[in-house]
Amino acid sequence: MNKIKNDIYLAQNLRFLMKKNNVKMSTLASRAKVNPSTLHNYVHGVVPRHLMTIKRLADFFEVSSAEVLFCCMEQEWREGTQEAAVIQFEIIVRPIQGGASND
Repeated sequence: MNKIKNDIYLAQNLRFLMKKNNVKMSTLASRAKVNPSTLHNYVHGVVPRHLMTIKRLADFFEVSSAEVLFCCMEQEWREGTQEAAVIQFEIIVRPIQGGASND
């Protein structure tokens, strides 16, 4: 049985990207069209319910939704392995695409 990696790095990545790009939370909230208190929750571990919210946050920083969710960007940035992590994510997710949803 294959194990699916289930780590979500959104909060960690948002903090890293804001620091790296010198972006204030209020600026990100405004530009990504997210309520500032809601963004505060995301930065502290709450995962958005809507994929479009994740996409808007990722688009602001010019990264993919997959990267902002599932890659440990700070570590990969230090190691120079960000592309490898995206490829790994695609391999992990591909087997479950098209599966039945119970939502």
